Amino acid sequence: MEHLVVSLGAMMAAAAFLAVVLKFLKQSSIVAFIAVGVVAALFDDAIHIPHQLFEAFTEIGIILLLFMAGMEVDLKSFAKRWKQIIFNGLGQIVINTGLGILFGALVLGLDRPVEFVFFGLCLTFSSTIIVIGLLKARKDMETLHGQIILGLMVLQDICAVIAVSVLKGMTTGGPMLPAIGFLFLKLIGAVVVAFLLSRFVLKHVFRFFAKSEEILFVGTLGYALGFAAVCELVHFSPEIGVFVAGASIGVLPYKIEIESKVEPLKNFGVILFFIALGHKLEFGAESLGYIVPVVITVAAVVFVTPLLMISLGWISRLKARPAFYIGAIINQISEFSLILATLCLQAGIFSKRSFMIITLSCVGTILISSLGHQFLQALFRLFQRPLSFVERRSKVARFEGAEELVMEDHIVLLGYNELTAQIAEILAARKMRALLIDLDPDVFEHVRALEGSLVPAYADIYNPEVWKEFRFDKASMVISFLIGDQEAELTVCRYIKERNPSVSFIAATDSSAEAIELYGAGATYVIQTEELAARQFRQIFAEEMEKGEAAFEEHRRAHVEDLERLKEASSKLFYAV
Repeated sequence: MEHLVVSLGAMMAAAAFLAVVLKFLKQSSIVAFIAVGVVAALFDDAIHIPHQLFEAFTEIGIILLLFMAGMEVDLKSFAKRWKQIIFNGLGQIVINTGLGILFGALVLGLDRPVEFVFFGLCLTFSSTIIVIGLLKARKDMETLHGQIILGLMVLQDICAVIAVSVLKGMTTGGPMLPAIGFLFLKLIGAVVVAFLLSRFVLKHVFRFFAKSEEILFVGTLGYALGFAAVCELVHFSPEIGVFVAGASIGVLPYKIEIESKVEPLKNFGVILFFIALGHKLEFGAESLGYIVPVVITVAAVVFVTPLLMISLGWISRLKARPAFYIGAIINQISEFSLILATLCLQAGIFSKRSFMIITLSCVGTILISSLGHQFLQALFRLFQRPLSFVERRSKVARFEGAEELVMEDHIVLLGYNELTAQIAEILAARKMRALLIDLDPDVFEHVRALEGSLVPAYADIYNPEVWKEFRFDKASMVISFLIGDQEAELTVCRYIKERNPSVSFIAATDSSAEAIELYGAGATYVIQTEELAARQFRQIFAEEMEKGEAAFEEHRRAHVEDLERLKEASSKLFYAV
């Protein structure tokens, strides 16, 4: 133990170096941590870290990972798209698990039903760390596919918690079915207790904690680990307990502050868990036998998952682009799967071979999936024509009021948000109508029900056929409100300017670099939201700074009235959905 600091320091330094290298390659740092653990195992005699300590690393890492996973459960996203999420999410879980079971039984030759069932489950879960990180980086959290993916993560988390409950019930030593049933009762009890605490106690306690960063950090850990400890005392899984505790904190108004304080500790837990996981991997002469099953598993997860989600999207009448994006974003094996695989190995349900195949396949899927994420739009364009059958299946009524809107000198609006609603009010005041194109079926139904100045069309603006069908080159003005869809706006702008330079094209962005790029492509005007906000606030500030205590009161009142009016006008879509 005298070399513990030296050994840990060497591993952390190596992990940092590899993580930086993978960052440049736009790969997940998870691979770096596992690699460090593998190297540590190869030089076990020189590292001098007891195996018991690596087991402690594993347990601490699992606890911290599950706590943060609980906090990231987004029930609001689930509620927004619950019909599509339940169909596509449950379909993905059931079919992926079934395919994994068949693969484990028929291809890998797993002979115990319990082993190939859990093997199938491990192939089902997608990485929350990678998926949410990508959605945030692409600014896709509020898109249709982003909302469905966030809901899928909720369903997968629930499924994983149930799987861990069943696993714990199977390892109690008594009759299996009564043990599992009793554990489910404890799970329901833990959820009820956590809900009551969140509703009546935690919001008051954490309001006090939030007054001090140090107390907020300690209080959060105290509640989470204390809840897990109580679960351990009543012979219930502390892993599930800490997940439930995280979910109960995640609904508090202090969630963002808590996440900012606890996130570094969660990252430390990630490092510990994956280093310890890599240390468990044993490579020897038998490792050559893992190559074929790992390659097949990686190929199945990376390439079959998008096909599965496209098929489910076709059935549920999604457009081709969101269906493709969903499958191409969630096509990797999750850290949750590695937690489940680790618990299965500890419980004797997984053999070393099954554990190795799952872990190595996870690394392979992360590498390939992360590479594919860099080229999502290019990949979609490549497969757009073969996916036209999905477009035909998803097509609803072309648009309402077609006979009233001539496809010449018309106004086309791309995307529906607060900016669109403001423009719609101006058009209504002038008794003018405009064509609104959006990929979200909820937007189509909402705008159609309003019977206002907007004529809705359910279509994908990435599809050149849409530009032709709605005569973009004959319009008087095309306005895009698709903040975050820079490539789509650039493509539409070039299409319009090549065919009819007199058509005004207006785009929206929150980036000065993107604004310059759009102007370079020929945009008539760019709504740069941050620049407009800064300019408007400068004017307001100059007017109000001399008013003393009465400063900003009039602007505040007007802003609140505008927000309430917008909320009332758009409540069905922006707030209730």
